[in-house]
Amino acid sequence: MAPGEDGRAGDRHSRRPGVAVLGEALIDLLPDGERDFHAAEGGSPANIAVAVARLGHPSQFLGGLSTDRWGDLLAAHLQAAGVGTDLAPRREAPTAVALVDLAPDGSAIYRFLWDDTADRTVTIADLPADLGDDIAWLQVGSVAAALPDSGAVTAELVARERGRRLVACDPNVRTMVHGDGNEPRDRLRHLTEQADLVKISDEDLAFVFPDRSVDEVVDHWLGGRAALVAVTSGGAGAMLASGDHRVEVVAPATTVADTVGAGDTFMAGLLAGLLDAGVVDRAGLEALDARGLEALGIFAARAAAITVSRPGADPPTRADLRARFGRDLG
Repeated sequence: MAPGEDGRAGDRHSRRPGVAVLGEALIDLLPDGERDFHAAEGGSPANIAVAVARLGHPSQFLGGLSTDRWGDLLAAHLQAAGVGTDLAPRREAPTAVALVDLAPDGSAIYRFLWDDTADRTVTIADLPADLGDDIAWLQVGSVAAALPDSGAVTAELVARERGRRLVACDPNVRTMVHGDGNEPRDRLRHLTEQADLVKISDEDLAFVFPDRSVDEVVDHWLGGRAALVAVTSGGAGAMLASGDHRVEVVAPATTVADTVGAGDTFMAGLLAGLLDAGVVDRAGLEALDARGLEALGIFAARAAAITVSRPGADPPTRADLRARFGRDLG
């Protein structure tokens, strides 16, 4: 299948299979000098929805959006990328805000304003009873999945949709919001155990399963529901594992502006690469061989490499990938 060049893929009624993303959209306040900040659209689930659309596949955002000026900004941002927002409940509650600082190596440090925000007011009744036959993948995770109110909605939607379509989960741990206790850990752990695809960083894996090695956790997921697990390790690359195969993927060399949105782009790259390969059901996911896993990981790593080379969460289009890596996209 040949995806569109630059996305614009958010038509809910498209007959091409796509992705629905549940979770938060928020504003990142990024440092701009010593006293000023630059407001940028963010939120891990919103970033994934944008990246999927930019990579040429239909993408729907299901999270709550505020009716405040930042909610309007986020809606416009999603729509400009080609993400469908007609299923996203609008709320008078405020938009969540992340204050972002950068460490010397470019890694992001977050502090959040996240009480009574629009993403936390959504109930299961606010979401469509039928996501539609054109939604092949449901993507969940991040803060919305770890907090008690929005986490309960996430778990209920996954329980309802599991079996109707494939479920992908990236926990995207943010202990500074949801805390480092057993309750958020248990929510995220349960969610990963319901997913067909788990993507997780090595740091987040250590939070979700603090007493197990990476290999033990990967075996645990693959011995349960998951058919594919991807563990990322920043600049050290990633490992992709299925029931029969494990492959290592090297991260492309790049100049790092910051790491905001890198993991989200990798997740979107996996989803887009799977849709490229026509993987829209469990049989297709289980049929991936080692070569297919390697190609999938290379594609996702290349997309993430472009994101880290640009300030903020600014995932690439197909044209960006071709400009950087040529027509061989992995």
